[in-house]
Amino acid sequence: FMKEEVPVGISSIENSINSVSLYPNPSSGNSSLLIDAQKTQTVSFGITNSIGTLVNVQTVSVKEGLNFIPLETSQLSNGIYFIKDLSQTGSQAMKMVIAR
Repeated sequence: FMKEEVPVGISSIENSINSVSLYPNPSSGNSSLLIDAQKTQTVSFGITNSIGTLVNVQTVSVKEGLNFIPLETSQLSNGIYFIKDLSQTGSQAMKMVIAR
């Protein structure tokens, strides 16, 4: 048997992101990311649906400290989505549930 590790969060970009939180989750409207960054930088992330189709890409500048990033989710259908880090080092994802 092989042990498989499943990623559970958005990866750190060059280890310069302390934490990422998503709320509300599940969401009945728009959600927000709270990114705690160690330095000022540009962060890109994509939202994919449950079958892996990219439905939205967003690139934002974050400052050192806590950053509130609103996510436009009002046009997404009910279901499960994944927010993925699009940096060169990123391959992890955070699950987001839309339930209206």
